[in-house]
Amino acid sequence: MQNTKDQPITKEDLNQILDHKLNQWTQNSIAPAVELMFDKLEHKLGGKFENMENRFENMEKEIKKNRADIKISQDKILTSNDKLASEIKKDREEFMATVINSKHAAEKFSSHDKTLANHESRLKTLESQPA
Repeated sequence: MQNTKDQPITKEDLNQILDHKLNQWTQNSIAPAVELMFDKLEHKLGGKFENMENRFENMEKEIKKNRADIKISQDKILTSNDKLASEIKKDREEFMATVINSKHAAEKFSSHDKTLANHESRLKTLESQPA
């Protein structure tokens, strides 16, 4: 820019002046405004990301706790099922013993019924004979 007051400004000089002014305006006005916008955006998003991060951490803790609770419940259910199965087995064995005893008793009563019937027929035969 060797322009003196008497010489007209050339296109190159004008471009240099405009570039210089545009550069100053960008550095002094636009750059700080854009930087401020990015700072605000970062602050806003950073808070949201931290909030989401905390939510995920809480969800992970809750999932771990639920898994532990489920495991405990599952163990209680299995223990309860084992006890019930044991009681059912015991009741079944007692029932089968009762059934077997009932069969033996029925067989004995049947044998006694046959003996009684045999005695009755003998008595009738003896009673029908003249003395």
